[in-house]
Amino acid sequence: MPPTRRTRGAAAGALLVACTLLAVPAAAAPTVAALTVDAPQTVPVAQRVTVDLTLDDVSDVYAYELGLVFDDAVLSLAPDAAATGPDGGFDALTATVDGATLVHTRLGTSPALAGDLTTQVELLAVGAGTSDITVQAALVAADGTTTSVEAPVATVTVTQVVEPTTPPPAEPAVPEPTADPEPTAADPAPAGADAGTPPRAGGPLASTGADVRLVGALGALLLAGGGTALAVRRARAGAR
Repeated sequence: MPPTRRTRGAAAGALLVACTLLAVPAAAAPTVAALTVDAPQTVPVAQRVTVDLTLDDVSDVYAYELGLVFDDAVLSLAPDAAATGPDGGFDALTATVDGATLVHTRLGTSPALAGDLTTQVELLAVGAGTSDITVQAALVAADGTTTSVEAPVATVTVTQVVEPTTPPPAEPAVPEPTADPEPTAADPAPAGADAGTPPRAGGPLASTGADVRLVGALGALLLAGGGTALAVRRARAGAR
């Protein structure tokens, strides 16, 4: 059966006690003013989440354990996350069934820790959603005396990345059909004009060439009629 957070915590606690027994004895139990957690409020999926942890104004600390709890459907310990802590000690960062645990212990005759202690834990946004991050710290003195403190809850919202879409190319504009212009009526020709004969310039009949031809035709008929009448009169005179 895989180890639970409780069994992992017990093992880490045993390690803390064993290491602190080798440290210089302390005069009093460790103290801490506050534990604070700083994490981004919103991150996209697949982005790393840096969680800053600060133990404010500690004293007489030879080891400490920081336990983080978060929703594993939203966050997880980054695959390459490394433990960080103060110089002169040993650090271990392990994943648990519901979060992660960071342990720091002093080595040999290293002096006790005092002041502000800062460290970081790298998480990974694995799914869209919202997760609270709760952190508890256990501080251990050289004689095994412990002090516990809990940080205010930090909340991280992981958003799904939306791929930008390219709009389709615009359809070419089709011009609207235009109506053919209405035919315009031609200027009416003068009365009696021949549409096929261009007008002639000059004279009283300059407005049309049809009148000239009409006069010529009438003249020819009169001449023909006069000649016929004269021939008839001569024939009658000869007969007498």
